[in-house]
Amino acid sequence: MPRKLNEHKETVARLRGFFERNGYLRSPNRARRKKESRTYKKGYEMRFPARDASELREIRSLLRRFGVSVGRSFEKHRWIVQPVYGKKSVQELCEQLGIEA
Repeated sequence: MPRKLNEHKETVARLRGFFERNGYLRSPNRARRKKESRTYKKGYEMRFPARDASELREIRSLLRRFGVSVGRSFEKHRWIVQPVYGKKSVQELCEQLGIEA
């Protein structure tokens, strides 16, 4: 198996593992967005939880390998969360990681 293909599979497995551990996927509620167009602002978001700064660096590095621009991370309870925003980015990541959106 070519090295690049092996590396890609490892990247997919590692990133998917972070997501499956405690990740979060949000897509907008179309009916609500239509009804409350001025106030309902929820969009596409995918969250990858990290236990510490080293895991966060790894998640960011893995996301960059997929060509995803990373947003600002934030703390939530005991986790450091790395979000990915935007319909295109979220859909492409879901497709590459084999996650149903």
